Parts: sequence; structure tokens; C-alpha cells
Amino acid sequence: MRIEDMSEYEQLKISWSYLGPQEQLTLTNHFLADGIEDLACVFEFLPDCVANAVTNPAVTLSCLLECLVDLLHVLKPNIDMMPDLKEARVVLVDLSDMSEFIACVQNRFVFETCVSRCKLRFAGRRALLEMTGGNWGRVNDTDSDITNLAYSVTDLRKKQQSLANQLSRSMQKKEPRRRSLTFAI
Repeated sequence: MRIEDMSEYEQLKISWSYLGPQEQLTLTNHFLADGIEDLACVFEFLPDCVANAVTNPAVTLSCLLECLVDLLHVLKPNIDMMPDLKEARVVLVDLSDMSEFIACVQNRFVFETCVSRCKLRFAGRRALLEMTGGNWGRVNDTDSDITNLAYSVTDLRKKQQSLANQLSRSMQKKEPRRRSLTFAI
């Protein structure tokens, strides 16, 4: 994703703040993995996923970030189970099917839970994320009163998490550093 103006930066900043500390850590570790010391999973078509998430009101950037966290939690154990990937330091992960799904899906809950209905197919040091019929069959599902209520509760939780993160950072900045003195006798 390339940020080209202040409004895009603010959108990314807000979406990032909706994530909890563990989700932020998961994504930070993923994006900083160098493929030398740490296994790096390179998400091919990620820019397309981001562009489609930003333009699809049912998905949004914050939902995409949460979905990527879910994907990483599924991906790592699957890579560990593949004998061909035991020594791999870089695995390419094709997200083209997910990108197309993001452009089409009309229900936020369907998107938020899509990783549970995906399949990972491995060939060499590549993985293909397949959205499967379980996802494509629900792409036109519409929102109901129950899902709208669930969205409202989820949004409230995200905003609360964001405020808690901001408060925590604010408190850390205000705490004076404690210094210890050591005396030799």
C-alpha cells in the first residue's frame, strides 16, 4: 500500500488503532520478517486487496488488517507442517483470489469469517489462498438486523480498544523513568 496523501495516512492510522496490541504485533512481525533470520511470507496481490478493501464499504481497511492477522495464524502452522518448507525462509502467498473476493463480497460478517472457509494449496515454496465455494457462495449475502447489531457491537469494541491503546501510550509517556542506584561497599 502506498500512502499518497494525508487522508490515506489518517485512514491507515485509524484502522491500525482499531487493532489490539497482539494483532499489531502479529502484523508488525510479519511485515518486518527479513527472510534471513525470520520466515517471511510475502503476500502477493496485497496492494490489490488493500485497494479493494478501501473501496468496498462492507470490508474496509480495518477488517482487512484483522483478516490478515487471522490468515497469519492459519498460515504459520500450515507452513510448519509442510516437509518441503522446513528449510524455507521465504514463502510466496498468492492472495489474488482473496483480492477478487474483497471486491465482490457484500456482507462484512462473511468477509470477517472468510479465512475459516479458505483452503491453502502449496506447490514448492508457494502457497495459494483459495476462497472456496463456501466463501463465493455467500458473496451476495445481505446484511440482516442481527448482523447490523453485531457490527455495531464490534465497532464499539474496536473504538474502545483504540481509546485504551491511546490511553496506555499516553500513560507510558507521562511516567517518569525510575532510576536505580547501586552502591559498592
